[in-house]
Amino acid sequence: AALDGDSPYPVGLIVVAAAVLGDSVGYEIGRVWGTQIIARPFFNKRRQRLDQTQAFLRERGGYAVFLARWTAFLRAVMPALAGTSRMRYATFLPWNALGG
Repeated sequence: AALDGDSPYPVGLIVVAAAVLGDSVGYEIGRVWGTQIIARPFFNKRRQRLDQTQAFLRERGGYAVFLARWTAFLRAVMPALAGTSRMRYATFLPWNALGG
């Protein structure tokens, strides 16, 4: 936007929308295949962290989704874990968008 002299606001909206859409895809992947995915041996190194994250998600719900946006590991796994834990999408989406 800066190079072309365009307003940064539409670009910002597109970036936020893309982040929310990407996390929505992660949520659906977790909802459909999450249990099978995290049961794989590949995740054994991170098993304790994944269990802690799922517990945090159960305790804090949507607020955990919001906070996850500000932590590198959680930002990557929270959408799928929210889907895996069967969090309602109506709860996930606004908290995810707010964090985005």
